[in-house]
Amino acid sequence: TAVAGGNVVSGNITYCTPSESCWPNSTAWAAFNSTIGGRLIEVVPVAKPCYDDPTSDACLAVEAGYYDPYFRSATPGAAQYLNWETCGAANCQIDLVDPTDAPLVNCSIGRLSVYAVNVSSNADVAIAIAFARTFRIKIAVKNTGHDYHGRGNAPDSLTIWTHNLKKMEYVPAFTVGKTSSPAFIFGSGVQTYEATPFADSYNKSITQGDCPSVGVAGGWWTGGGKGPFGPLYGLGAENVLQFTIITADAIVRTLNSESTGDEADLFWAVRGGGGGTWGVVTEVVFKAHPIQPFVGVLFSGTLANHSDPIVDTILTDFLTALATLQPKVASLSAYGEYYFTPYQVSGEYFFPGNNVTAATSVAQPVLDVIAKYNSSFSASSITINAFP
Repeated sequence: TAVAGGNVVSGNITYCTPSESCWPNSTAWAAFNSTIGGRLIEVVPVAKPCYDDPTSDACLAVEAGYYDPYFRSATPGAAQYLNWETCGAANCQIDLVDPTDAPLVNCSIGRLSVYAVNVSSNADVAIAIAFARTFRIKIAVKNTGHDYHGRGNAPDSLTIWTHNLKKMEYVPAFTVGKTSSPAFIFGSGVQTYEATPFADSYNKSITQGDCPSVGVAGGWWTGGGKGPFGPLYGLGAENVLQFTIITADAIVRTLNSESTGDEADLFWAVRGGGGGTWGVVTEVVFKAHPIQPFVGVLFSGTLANHSDPIVDTILTDFLTALATLQPKVASLSAYGEYYFTPYQVSGEYFFPGNNVTAATSVAQPVLDVIAKYNSSFSASSITINAFP
């Protein structure tokens, strides 16, 4: 399904693959590359240097960054989650404990895209979409590759890589229709760790995810956009004033609440409809909010023996404490995120304001569980900080 000329076009599309005669030859790829200023990248799996020479400096760099989300987000040949680099038995992964572990003999591209376009403008995106349409090449859209559904890459595809669209601008009075409000304009490659200090420099806050490496202006808000300030200011999608998107017909569209007709529907659909579903977003305008102090309460416990019968009791007490706290947390417009497995319990709360004592008091039932079963943990931690 795609949007073309304001119409939704549905049907089964048979994509061309590299093994078929319909696939562009080297001359066609070179001509395409010349139209986008040489920004075409032949995708190479991130771990390939270790297959070429596991003792090389390039392999050492891969080892150092293999589980680093910033390293992975800046690499076209990597996803944040290793399973999305793998297609059946086809992959190019390493044993990080021992990268020289044999056999490092068959590095396959797996389910990574064949090529990527390191786009720098709306024109680059439009040209890439038009080229893919001409040759029936599947398109993937990637900024950082955090997508749990792996939509940032796909086998036999062309990735539109928005990672380097790093525009950041503050507008004291951004106007849509008759309404003006302070706002930030972000290119869709901007990540949380970049957007947050930029907003802070203007004494403002924005909605954001709680992982610094996630792209704040890309797939995060188009998938809804949950984060620490959600209970206060709403989801990321609710904070979007305007965005620029290139749809499947290779048309650049700037949409906001004043858009009409099919574009009004598109403005509604993109805000929560999923990353890359309706087109390629290159820029977004977010509401700016007053600077918001908060208290972060982080806790974790790694179970020493996951087969110990006490694990069930620990998980039960942990979940009971979370459920008990939930009404109070919600009433304070606080945000919580929790994880529990037979191997670990962990989580975090973000409380608006700067009252550390009050925040600790609210979270105490969960912290008591961590303390109560401390002897069953091989490692545990409780961290409480006020920001900024």
